[in-house]
Amino acid sequence: GKFISNHRKILMSHDVMIQRYSRKKELFQQIIIGKSESWVLKMNNAVIFTFSDKDRDLVFKYYGLQSEVTHFYLDVNNENAMPCVISKTLVFFGKWKRKDNYEGLYWFFNTVYPLIKEFGYKYVIIGAGLDHNFATHFVDKNIEYMGFVDNPYNIISNSLAMISPLFSGAGVKVKVVESLACGTPVIGTKIAFEGIDARFSDFMLEVQEPSSYIEQIQNLNISLGKRIEFKRRFISQYRKYSLANYINSTL
Repeated sequence: GKFISNHRKILMSHDVMIQRYSRKKELFQQIIIGKSESWVLKMNNAVIFTFSDKDRDLVFKYYGLQSEVTHFYLDVNNENAMPCVISKTLVFFGKWKRKDNYEGLYWFFNTVYPLIKEFGYKYVIIGAGLDHNFATHFVDKNIEYMGFVDNPYNIISNSLAMISPLFSGAGVKVKVVESLACGTPVIGTKIAFEGIDARFSDFMLEVQEPSSYIEQIQNLNISLGKRIEFKRRFISQYRKYSLANYINSTL
């Protein structure tokens, strides 16, 4: 696209990479990433999209470029998954080969799980790529690793909560958005909720310390009716900012 200047282009910035590398405190990487990201984004005749107001502001802060905000595409199975029962299940969802995800998962089961393992919850881990060492290290009848699931949304929608203990990364977290679209509250760190509209904060339960996870899990009491109402509200608001709507409006 850098060398095709006569055609309009759409650039989708899933993460603003300079933010991810600034958190690693490695100056050389920051310089290289900043220069390469700037080179890509400064493209003639292009419209840049980000997934949040926060990322839009970062693109302007670091590169002086304007961008538009859009939202993730929601799978039809995600939209159709309606909460029908609230089980005593805590679900973990992600691509476990990603360092951001598996470090948080290991932290939870090393730090929080020993304090609540006798409380009778079931723990379901969904997603491909989990290291075999996890299964050998955390052997418990209450922990189920399901691997890749073609349609995980019915499981998520009927769980007590999705747990998202993230301590690194950048951009809006797809798994958090998909869980909210299921009508399922998410218990996670500040990083887990980055870029998601504060209007949905009643289902985004921010925690940091192990004791806060335990408190939120034990005191979580959102009725089935409120989950269904939240799901409908979330999807209705979310659809307004689709990339397809933008493209259609400019044709």
